[in-house]
Formats: sequence, C-alpha cells, structure tokens
Amino acid sequence: MTVSPYDSLARSVRDKNMLIGVMAVPASAAQPVANDLIEAGVKIIFNYSEALLDVPPDVQLHTSNPAVELLTALYFHPCSSVARRPTGHGWSPPALDLL
Repeated sequence: MTVSPYDSLARSVRDKNMLIGVMAVPASAAQPVANDLIEAGVKIIFNYSEALLDVPPDVQLHTSNPAVELLTALYFHPCSSVARRPTGHGWSPPALDLL
C-alpha cells in the first residue's frame, strides 16, 4: 500500500478510478474530508468518525463507530459469557487492553 500526501487526493482518486473512500478522522475534520472525497469522484464513503455527514444522494454513506462494533462483537461472541456479567443494570462490558 502506498500512502500519498493529502494534497494529491483528487489526482489519486481520478488516476486510479477509486470509488470507495474510508475516513478515520476527528469529527471536526470529517465533513471537509468527505467533501474532498466526493469532489474527487468517490461514490461510497465509510465514515469512522462520530460526525453526521451531509452527502449528495448519489453517494452512499456508511457510518460506524469501531469501539461500539468491538463491544458488540465481544458481547455476541459465543465464548464471551464472562463479558455478560450482571451489574444490576444489565451487563457490563469487559475491560479492554488495546495494544
């Protein structure tokens, strides 16, 4: 994988005919980055920020929070009964050690 400077985004999207963009940026930067991707020709955006984005109708937007997805996966994993310890208010997520 080659990492290119951000200022070459539009050229890279056009030259490589990219249709999908993946954003993992702070919420404050998400809309401007989405705008740049759309202007460059991206038609599908995966947004991993907490921002609610405004995109044109011809652009598919998929927003996900990786932390929530991780906890959901742990909760529903068949071997994670330990993760569903009662706390009096439902279940308590396990402590996570991230490397």
